Amino acid sequence: MMSSLHGFAPLGMLFVLMDVLKGREEGLIHINQLAQALSIGKPSLLAQLENLEAAGLLRTLSSSRMGRHIELLSPNMVRHVEEALDEGSAVFPSVLSSTIVMGGADPEQEAGGQFSVKKLEGLARYLQRRGVEIVSIPDESDLDPRVSQLAAFLGKYLSYVLPFYDTLKATLNEGEEFSYSMAGLHSRDVTHTLNFCRMLQEVDFLASYTYRRAPHCKIVARVNRTPTAINFLTGGWLEHFIRDKVVSILTTHPATLDLPYAFMKNPRIILPGEEDFELDLLLSIGERIFWIEAKTGEYMDFLPKYSRVSKVLGLNRNTSMLVSVDTLAPADNLSARYELSCCNLDEFADVFRINLVRELQQGAIRRRRG
Repeated sequence: MMSSLHGFAPLGMLFVLMDVLKGREEGLIHINQLAQALSIGKPSLLAQLENLEAAGLLRTLSSSRMGRHIELLSPNMVRHVEEALDEGSAVFPSVLSSTIVMGGADPEQEAGGQFSVKKLEGLARYLQRRGVEIVSIPDESDLDPRVSQLAAFLGKYLSYVLPFYDTLKATLNEGEEFSYSMAGLHSRDVTHTLNFCRMLQEVDFLASYTYRRAPHCKIVARVNRTPTAINFLTGGWLEHFIRDKVVSILTTHPATLDLPYAFMKNPRIILPGEEDFELDLLLSIGERIFWIEAKTGEYMDFLPKYSRVSKVLGLNRNTSMLVSVDTLAPADNLSARYELSCCNLDEFADVFRINLVRELQQGAIRRRRG
């Protein structure tokens, strides 16, 4: 089978990487093993990776003797794949050994980071030392795993489904039936919107759903007003997306592969002075603590309070983050004005990686000096 892969086009390489990463957006690719499995030379493989990077379909995050850590750029990938399919290009099927991707060959050498109960207990003690009382942490152990898949979908394709999503959110208070016309929309937007509806229906977030084809070309639906659905659709999806993205980075980034981690999602706390507060995501990695807030709506009025809470938690601009689905105006210079790294959703992964590595490096320097 592998002999038939010789000399395939760079777009074929894109599908190979999608298969190798097994649905993840990023991971470590072993160049020599992949070239051997595909029966092509290493220079040819590297050239095809460079072509994909030049086309904006992937990004190299780091390189080492272990391999190349890459990230697939999903929005660009979707556009290029759709164009290829419109032109009649064949989708490249591949079955590759799991030893090509990080974590498949040598567990002792390549094991990713692990969630640590000990780190979680340490995170609770850290809050106590800062005078912060933990009131409760939601139990999401019974949450349908498809909810996380839905959050990942929104994180990738929000711009394509945003008009429909805004229409849906406007009905949450009353739960009335609504219609949404897709006449004149780009076929890509229609496809993503219908996929979004299908996923909503699968997790029972829609009480009813019908797609009326041409000549109507419209969706008729009604939201299922359960607490889980309302929480998710009013912004909880972004918290799920950020949590899963953070875990993905921690378990694939070379700087954190051997570091245990723990997190608390949506812990309700009492700050010093008896002030109630809820943290979206509090993370412990190595010896560092990170706090990330997710906003799908207005955020400016919250920044002074978030900056104050950051100081209460003993954090800094690298370890406190605000992520907004809205584009932040560069002229506002929010990260310089507040004790937070402020970024939009598209920038989040890059900003978090930079802050993460910077903090880990500074921690290592302090240990050597100590």
